[in-house]
Amino acid sequence: MDSFGNSTTSSSYPPSYSGSGGAAGGGGQPSKEEVLRAANSQMQMAVVMQLLQTASASCFKKCVSKPGTSLDSYETSCIQRCADRYLETWKHVSKVSQAMQQRLSQQ
Repeated sequence: MDSFGNSTTSSSYPPSYSGSGGAAGGGGQPSKEEVLRAANSQMQMAVVMQLLQTASASCFKKCVSKPGTSLDSYETSCIQRCADRYLETWKHVSKVSQAMQQRLSQQ
């Protein structure tokens, strides 16, 4: 599982291809499964990047009233609490979504 509660099928990024499908000698095209795994990994990375961008912008707007050269202790703790809430919410939504997908695939 990753830090957001999602199951992961590959521990490396970017995914590597073994070239098991295709021409003899192992130098062929990636298998359909490998392509789908790579696409899934890239989509997950895009979602995480979007989450971080949204959380950063939202928490900054909420917690920093007067941007300056540094953050005071209130701003720092506010941003930390805000980011923690985003991540906890993301974990919950991911778990619920994953459970729904599993139920649908079992039907």
